[in-house]
Amino acid sequence: MKISQGFRHQSFRILACAASALFLAAPAALAQGTAGNSPIWNGRQHQPTRGETEQRLRQDGTSPSDDSERSQLRELNELSRELLPPGSTEPAPEAERTGR
Repeated sequence: MKISQGFRHQSFRILACAASALFLAAPAALAQGTAGNSPIWNGRQHQPTRGETEQRLRQDGTSPSDDSERSQLRELNELSRELLPPGSTEPAPEAERTGR
């Protein structure tokens, strides 16, 4: 009986140590994930706006062409027609009307 009690006591110790380690490591793991992997950290928004992104692309000379943009809008409309219920408005109806 002493062996089985000792074994249970040893198992409990190991379980308690493992749980303590996880409990202590969890805040550090969560903090690490929010440092640069999220658009909001330290209470501030760090994701660029669409305008900032477009400006940066123009400065780099990698701005998408008008044809590329029109093609993307048409594709978005096609996907919307497939996925949304009938009668829903398209996200970019102007792409179809203006020949885009």
